[in-house]
Amino acid sequence: MANAPVSIVQEPQSSYFSDYTGQIWRAPLVPIILLVTTGIIFDRYAFVQIRLSLLVMAILLAGWLVGTIVGGRRWSYVLLLLACLAGGAAWHHYRRDVFSPDDLGRVAPLIPHPVKVRGVIDEEPQRTLAQPATALLSMDRPESSATVLRVTEGWQGSEWLPLSGRVRLILAGPVPPLHVGDTVEVAGRLSAVEGPANPGEFDHASYLRDQGIRAMLVVRKTPDGVTRLERGWPTSFTGCLMAVRGWGQEQLREALPDETSGVAMALLLGEGSPLTTDDWEKYVNGGVIHVLAISGQHLVVLATFLWWVLRFLGVRQRQGVVLVAGFLLLYALLTGGHPPALRSAVTVVAVAVSLVLRRHVLPANTFALAFLIVEILNPTDVFGAGCQFSFLAVAVLYWGTRSWFRDEVDPLEKLIDETRPRWRRGLRWFG
Repeated sequence: MANAPVSIVQEPQSSYFSDYTGQIWRAPLVPIILLVTTGIIFDRYAFVQIRLSLLVMAILLAGWLVGTIVGGRRWSYVLLLLACLAGGAAWHHYRRDVFSPDDLGRVAPLIPHPVKVRGVIDEEPQRTLAQPATALLSMDRPESSATVLRVTEGWQGSEWLPLSGRVRLILAGPVPPLHVGDTVEVAGRLSAVEGPANPGEFDHASYLRDQGIRAMLVVRKTPDGVTRLERGWPTSFTGCLMAVRGWGQEQLREALPDETSGVAMALLLGEGSPLTTDDWEKYVNGGVIHVLAISGQHLVVLATFLWWVLRFLGVRQRQGVVLVAGFLLLYALLTGGHPPALRSAVTVVAVAVSLVLRRHVLPANTFALAFLIVEILNPTDVFGAGCQFSFLAVAVLYWGTRSWFRDEVDPLEKLIDETRPRWRRGLRWFG
């Protein structure tokens, strides 16, 4: 077994999925994610108070614990599933609608107002190159950068007072090299995020609220508006990871011409901000816009390449699987940890663990595990089109097409088919 070149990335056809019987409900995580997702959706549209959700969850967990002790397995299991529903609603409400009393978004005005705050960079800055005026752009668009600032203090009168909250930070012009974890002082104009102006328009305020952001801070004069007080990224795992990503972007920008550097960043690092509107239009019109987003397809290609390289170098199968799984997980986090890439990375890690422990895995269980991890990290991702289509596509590949490749034929169907006229059997075969 150690010398057999088995691929770990052919998820539906892998030998480690040989126990698949088509019974999705055999996977214990499937009903859990269904009820957790139901709770998330219910809170999204019904706006359940978090105290009520937590109270119901506590009562249900207590009933499950009592039922487990006295031996009532069936009804105690039902209580546990209902507790997952209440827990999903509470978790979604906490991540999206619970803010501290000193949150900066509570006092953000509709009209931009000058403020001075201190905080920590929470996301790697995304740089947008300057764009000249076109038929759809009346003025030249200067270079800018965007990031997320986790506010810790605000200047009021003559002293710094504690504040909290996440704000969208827009920096005009060239900016100093900033990374996740750096402490900065920012002077700019604060405003609330406006909702859609017309029916059917994209709700940017709801999109940012899903990330815990309710205010925007715009800095026009970047050299005087942003001051780095402390470099904190070397002491943070996320900061180091994002620093590597920023270094990779700079290397691609310097090594490649402007026409291809943006595409290379999108393909390799999942960074599409350097692409201009015309660049996006080409991929949209060509119907291949999906290739610019780091997805499971990218990770499968990368895993296949790494797997055969390790096998060529003589690395044993179990060690090779662990190396590939660890590298894919780091790569998924490096590119932003978006649900499509995270789903594929979790699947490969689950297969790697099964190989190390010599245990079989169910596709439905790994699928549910990946979805559960996405919901734990950010339950609002469930409402994103990228997350929905990624998991839906994989579900169709797993269970919607398996009947097309069925090798076993029902003897009764075979006997009935032999009694049909030859012309009819030919038409059925052709169909």
